[in-house]
Amino acid sequence: MSRFVDKAATVEIALRNGDVVQVRPRLTASEVAELNRRLVRLRFDVAAEKVVVDEGDWHLQRIAMLRAHLVDWDLKDDAGQGVPCTGANIELLDDESVAEIWGAISKLRASGEEEERKNGSGL
Repeated sequence: MSRFVDKAATVEIALRNGDVVQVRPRLTASEVAELNRRLVRLRFDVAAEKVVVDEGDWHLQRIAMLRAHLVDWDLKDDAGQGVPCTGANIELLDDESVAEIWGAISKLRASGEEEERKNGSGL
């Protein structure tokens, strides 16, 4: 596997009910750093006289990760009409759908990391 991320590379993932999402299987280091920056904040605690870590909202982090990975989908509304895969529509997904899509992306990422380890390119 290349050390460089092909930002145009996508993979289709089948979901329950026959839905399909198209995702980017890998993010660049700068994309991951930006997502992590949104999640963790450092602040100086004056009373304790030290820097402390404030963890962000994990649900918002998951939505941000979906926005970074999702390229397209075939999801439909209750009237059977296709809904475009946009940041605004990703934020309208219900919790169950977010969990299902994020779980599928997580499995894809884990399998890619395992492949890198098998090939000796991972640490």
